[in-house]
Amino acid sequence: GVARDDAKPNVFVQCALVDMFAKCGCLGEARSVFESMQQRDVAAWTAMIGGAVHAGDWLNAMSLFNRMRSEGFSADSVIIATVIPACGRVKELRAGTALHGCAVRCGVADDNSVSNALVDMYCKCGCLEMADYLFRSIDFKDVVSWSTLIAGYSQNGMYDASVSLFTEMVASGLKPNSNTMASILPSLSGLKLFRHGKEVHGFSLRHGLEQSKFLGSAFIDFYSRQGFIREAGTVFELIPKKDLVIWNSVVAAYGVNGDTDSALCAFRALQKVGFKPDHVTVISVLPVCNHHSRLIQGKALHAYVVRHDMSSICSVSNALIDMYCKCCCLEKGKDIFQLMTERDTATYNTLISSLGKHGHEDQAIMVFDQMKRDGIAPDKVTFVALLSCCSHAGLTEKGLHFYNSMLQDYNISPDKEHYSCVVDLYSRSGKIDDAWKFISSLREGAEIDVLGCLLGACRVHNRMDIAELVANRIFEKNPSDPGYHILLSNMYADAGMWSDVTKIRTIIEERSLKNITGNSLF
Repeated sequence: GVARDDAKPNVFVQCALVDMFAKCGCLGEARSVFESMQQRDVAAWTAMIGGAVHAGDWLNAMSLFNRMRSEGFSADSVIIATVIPACGRVKELRAGTALHGCAVRCGVADDNSVSNALVDMYCKCGCLEMADYLFRSIDFKDVVSWSTLIAGYSQNGMYDASVSLFTEMVASGLKPNSNTMASILPSLSGLKLFRHGKEVHGFSLRHGLEQSKFLGSAFIDFYSRQGFIREAGTVFELIPKKDLVIWNSVVAAYGVNGDTDSALCAFRALQKVGFKPDHVTVISVLPVCNHHSRLIQGKALHAYVVRHDMSSICSVSNALIDMYCKCCCLEKGKDIFQLMTERDTATYNTLISSLGKHGHEDQAIMVFDQMKRDGIAPDKVTFVALLSCCSHAGLTEKGLHFYNSMLQDYNISPDKEHYSCVVDLYSRSGKIDDAWKFISSLREGAEIDVLGCLLGACRVHNRMDIAELVANRIFEKNPSDPGYHILLSNMYADAGMWSDVTKIRTIIEERSLKNITGNSLF
């Protein structure tokens, strides 16, 4: 029947409608009902904010929360735990810290769901010390607490810390779940601990966790990154109900291993069984076309992107820029960059890196200048790209300027990649002594990879005096690594220092140098 004019809208029904529309992904309809409500309660706000978070509309979620607070509503643990992840996703540390303060003032900071969300937010914003402090302050840590920080360390490249925390969790008697297993696998992959990954797989099989599609996807990724594509394929085949996430994982697995034909075959196969490729599928398959011999397939994927309105998705456009530039179609890559209405840090990083690799250092630096004008904050990857660009172009002073700017202007802590780039900057211009001074000035001491970079440069410039100093530093850090012993032996041979060759090779034979595999995780 027709509603009477004097009928008052039922707040409970309206709230239920907002919740239903939001959970179905119909944010427009949810917003329409929400805005028409004469009286809103916290449940309506929670439903609307939760819908925005679920849809990945992070900025809208944060905006709604701020509006809710400005209208005088107090926040409970549910709504705070709902909105905190939005801050992490867009790396809004200031907003996340404000929410942390709000949680403390509202007396819900000790709620596990809030604490876990805060740990995750700080991890995603790169504040690992704060994340660890919060984690340690949780009185009753649940599996989510442990898994969140394990994943946080892993996502930030702190693989040793991630594995150490996983071991601590197991020792505490808490049983890892599928999320924990999926969180530790990238660290095991990064540390090349294949045997430990197999242990995790065995544990998951024994405890009935292998049916999890999320975990299955993580195992496919783990095996493929270790080069064991057959094992990745076996995991894929044994998953009973494959969804698009699983298909995307196997497409990416073939891509990571350079198996172009299999990746494209899987891309076609998933469509044959009724799945529609999404932006993740496209991002997974585009890298296999990163060669001029596959440009036709790359263009076909670009056409698919246009037909299915994916051009506005930033990560897709980034992948297209990367593909075209690696196919030597720099102008096409720059065209896509210019057409983008929204760009993120990765967009600029991709173009800067591509231009630098093709010898267009002036253009690369111009893109960095545009990045600053557009208000996009550079990250560690940006400066690796800039330093590499300057190194290859022989722009030593310019490269050192960028390195100092990274430290002073952006407060970014350098990684071994940055140190290696600086060593390369000096080395390519023959300044081996300056490179050694730079390495010697590092407070925590240079990592083996950085020292190895200088050792290689010493070979090119025939500087055995510095080479011996560098090699001694390497052997102090890792006396069991055979690779650098062999490199030094070859350098002595190049220099005709045969007695030293014999000495090094005797050390190799006596110590029977081999890789150390480490202890069991469980």
